[in-house]
Order: sequence, then C-alpha cells, then structure tokens
Amino acid sequence: TLLAQLCLPRFDLVKMDVEGAEGTIFAAGGGELQWLNGVSFLYFEAHEGMAPGSEARTLAALLSHNMTVLAAPDERVSDHIYFACGRRSVADALCTATCMQWRASSRALQGMCAAVTDAATAGAAYSSVWRRRVGRRR
Repeated sequence: TLLAQLCLPRFDLVKMDVEGAEGTIFAAGGGELQWLNGVSFLYFEAHEGMAPGSEARTLAALLSHNMTVLAAPDERVSDHIYFACGRRSVADALCTATCMQWRASSRALQGMCAAVTDAATAGAAYSSVWRRRVGRRR
C-alpha cells in the first residue's frame, strides 16, 4: 500500500485540492485505496463542474472505506468543501468537534459541518447554503 511504500503507519492529515481529479483518484477501488484506512483526517474540495460525477464517486469511495464525511459549506466559495475522518483512529464525535473547531478558527471558512451519508445529503447541505447566499444578495 501507499503507507507501506512510504514506511508510514498512518497519515495524520491529507489535504486534497486536485481541481476536478477527485473522481479519477477515487475511482480506483479495491486495494488501490487501502491507504484511506490509514488516514486520520482528510480535507478536500470537490470540483463537480470540472468533472461531472467526481464528487459522488469521491464521497462513495470515502464512505465505503468507513470514513466519517462532513460537508463544510462556505457561503463565500463555490467549491464544495469536505472534512473526513478515518473511523479507525477518530470517533465520529471527535471528527465533528475537530471540523467545527477548524471552521471556528478560520474567518475564511465560517459555517457548519454536516454529516454526509451519500451524494444526496451532501447536495442538500450545499443547497441550503446556496439559498442563504442568494437570499442575501436581494
């Protein structure tokens, strides 16, 4: 696995901003994604407009590897921002608390951390933020 190749027991934090290639990275499957089992925290931005379907594939891959996935919408950016935690090393409550602490400490990323169970729940979280964003412009 990637962790073994790098002689690491785990990844404490993985930040991914690959501008639309999320779906390609996570489309692998099987043993290619075993490195996810060694991730404590993962931050990524989904760029659905650049690669349709990539956001859903990424969420499905993370959830299938037993990760807690939280949508972390920000009214000021159009990218979908996510925070995820590996359940083998981080309990759900700690994952949510860490996400909320991260959001509170960054003026650029204020908002909530909402649990994601599939692409539809992620879409709902972002739709609600979009409605608030559009409502303020009127």
